[in-house]
Amino acid sequence: MRLLKLIVGRPINTPIVFGQGVVLANHPNPFDQSTKITYRLPVSAKVNLSIFDFSGRKIRELVNAQNEAGTHSITFHRKGLANSIYIIKLKTNDGIKTSKMIIR
Repeated sequence: MRLLKLIVGRPINTPIVFGQGVVLANHPNPFDQSTKITYRLPVSAKVNLSIFDFSGRKIRELVNAQNEAGTHSITFHRKGLANSIYIIKLKTNDGIKTSKMIIR
């Protein structure tokens, strides 16, 4: 439930900015087959990008590696996931940010 409290009241497609200019967003949202998750790093950083279900259980780990500064994108396919609300969690040296993702 802690993850959900971080996103309450934020419009679905609004990018999240934290630390020194790190950005996280996905488009389209809501989606039915796939969405493009994009994040921008101002400096090189160790990145962990994961998807969680509404109860906070980790569903998939998409990235767990050192990333160079710049914009990075990954296409997320819903394969095997029910229509629901999911949480994208981006963790770097600067902190943790979340974004809501809706599969319809």
